[in-house]
Amino acid sequence: MSTFKLTLPVLALCALTACAGKPTLGDAMRDHAAQQQASVDLQNKLAKDWERGSKLKKAGDKRVKAAQKELERGQKEIAEGDQLMEQSEAQVRTSFPTLTFDHN
Repeated sequence: MSTFKLTLPVLALCALTACAGKPTLGDAMRDHAAQQQASVDLQNKLAKDWERGSKLKKAGDKRVKAAQKELERGQKEIAEGDQLMEQSEAQVRTSFPTLTFDHN
């Protein structure tokens, strides 16, 4: 009977060490869950990046349109300023033909 008592713990120990060497179903399930979680995390990050990109694009388009309007306004003001200066200079030349001036 003493041999049986000694053999049972040895067999149990061998069984446990053999199972420890290869993954169990629980290990496989945990690995699969970790891979799935990594995929979910990546998908969430990509979705957030896309939404942020969409907002940035919308804000950028708005800024470009505003800048284009400002540019057009500035170009009109330059053209109007050039026209006023030319008209004033022409009127000065006709009204005061003896006046000379140098403008830069």
